[in-house]
Amino acid sequence: MKIHKNLFLSLILLFSISSYSYSQVDKQKIKEAGFSYFSIKDNVNDIDSVRFIASGSLIEKKAMLLFIQGSGNQPIIFYDDTSSFPITISSIPPQFYEKYHIVIISKPGIPVCLPYSENQNFMNQNSGDYHTFIRHNNLDYYVESANQVIDYLSTFQFIDTQHIFVVGHSQGYPVIAKLTALYPEKIKKAVCMSSSPFDRQSGFIRAIRLKQEMGLITSELAQNKIDSLYERYNYIKNGYEELLKQKSYDSMNFYHFKNDYSFNFDPPINYMLKINTPLLVVYGTKDPVSYDNDLLPLFFSRANKSNLTIKCYPNYDHNYVCRQYDNDGNIVKTEYNWFKVFEDIDIWLNN
Repeated sequence: MKIHKNLFLSLILLFSISSYSYSQVDKQKIKEAGFSYFSIKDNVNDIDSVRFIASGSLIEKKAMLLFIQGSGNQPIIFYDDTSSFPITISSIPPQFYEKYHIVIISKPGIPVCLPYSENQNFMNQNSGDYHTFIRHNNLDYYVESANQVIDYLSTFQFIDTQHIFVVGHSQGYPVIAKLTALYPEKIKKAVCMSSSPFDRQSGFIRAIRLKQEMGLITSELAQNKIDSLYERYNYIKNGYEELLKQKSYDSMNFYHFKNDYSFNFDPPINYMLKINTPLLVVYGTKDPVSYDNDLLPLFFSRANKSNLTIKCYPNYDHNYVCRQYDNDGNIVKTEYNWFKVFEDIDIWLNN
């Protein structure tokens, strides 16, 4: 009976994968990287499909770890003549692939996999793919595409639906916060990494003041820089709202504004305080955009919430690199700590 059940599941998966444009993707390179490719119809956004990859055997039932990447327009997998690697090769430890089905969603309009040699030149600003990316490169798209992926994969027996974990780094931080607040019944635990609970500007303002206090810049220059950030903030708000009022939805300028507006004026803190799901926030003290995470326990305490765990790493930067310097300011040691951070996340997820 078990053999027939697994065979039936395999046939369902084969049909669901091949029903979309799987043939347009380099199947072999994705397989070599240890993943299966999926493309599902997008029922929410003005785009044909949501494309993503999932690691491991599609027969073996495991917990699911959805990883939301940061900003940028890079493919998920790069390859050359001899090897094929996902973007998580240097961040998620190998043992995670034994324990979880790692799921990574492709950016809209971006190739799922690409040769290393084409990494710098694949996106032509006059191409349809570039326009697709710009039109959908905003907070709501990433939240709703992730929700659709969770719903789709939850229909299969190789996903342990009682253990769906979501993790987002950098731009993925606000995506995870909003996703978990809107769809708490689907998510067991959530992890927000290396960004601000407020917006894209606040951490930089604190960093400028810190440089002033350390004597690295004058108070006049510091204030000029901060005033420029204020002006930029208002420029984003006024520009987006004006184009919205004009209904200039076909303008690429509108979608550039929409990106900045969505990540500045719809801040994660609005959603984090609504979350009852266990929430882990991870950041380094050398990461300016993460400074405001120090304040999160105060907000949660005022809201009478006890579901927050903070993991702060002294001297780690945005990507968990730790550098040691000599007395002359020269780097004498560099440590790359993505694996260590993810191992700590693994302990928390399974606590």
